[in-house]
Amino acid sequence: MSDENVFNESLTQQLQNIQQLIEILHAEKNTLQQHIPTDLVKISEQKSILLTAIDTLDKQCKALPDYQNYITDDKYAELLLVIKETLQECQKLNNINGTIIDHSSLAIERMQNKILENRSKSSITYTNKGKKQGNTLGRSFKA
Repeated sequence: MSDENVFNESLTQQLQNIQQLIEILHAEKNTLQQHIPTDLVKISEQKSILLTAIDTLDKQCKALPDYQNYITDDKYAELLLVIKETLQECQKLNNINGTIIDHSSLAIERMQNKILENRSKSSITYTNKGKKQGNTLGRSFKA
């Protein structure tokens, strides 16, 4: 098989991988919104495997001797544009998921602070970073 055929097939496979990544990012978003940590672990593993495959395929394409000629060739322009646009959509979805995670983390921190306040109002202390923590004195004591 010629390098040009390898490049063409690699681009097609890369587009399929990136489209799968979009599906995974949508699933991740739904899982984050529904607060299902067990599904999130599975999705993260799938996402990691797919990102590794995308990176490997990208490196294989770049290793082809005529890579620079192929990426400037007009016959690949449309496919390369679709790949670029699909990657931009992935970045957008990933940023949205990151925002959801940030908001969830803040909500969890607020809830944790409220629990600490209610549990022992007189024994709340602060960490060196200014975060609230309950009094830990006596918790490790065993009778």
